[in-house]
Amino acid sequence: MSLEQLPLKSLIVPAAVIDIRERANKNPDTELIVDDVLAWEKKYGRLPEDVCVFMYSGWDEKISGL
Repeated sequence: MSLEQLPLKSLIVPAAVIDIRERANKNPDTELIVDDVLAWEKKYGRLPEDVCVFMYSGWDEKISGL
């Protein structure tokens, strides 16, 4: 199946943003890890089915012109 064949409804899903700025500021090579997801779930509740997870590292602040 190609992208244009996907129903638009299937592209609208819940989103969660997991903030790892503090760790990324200390280690630019850090990655999102299972413990980050578990900490997010402890604070906000279980991630819903079919969720789109975004990692926020804060690197957008390092790009000039934004």
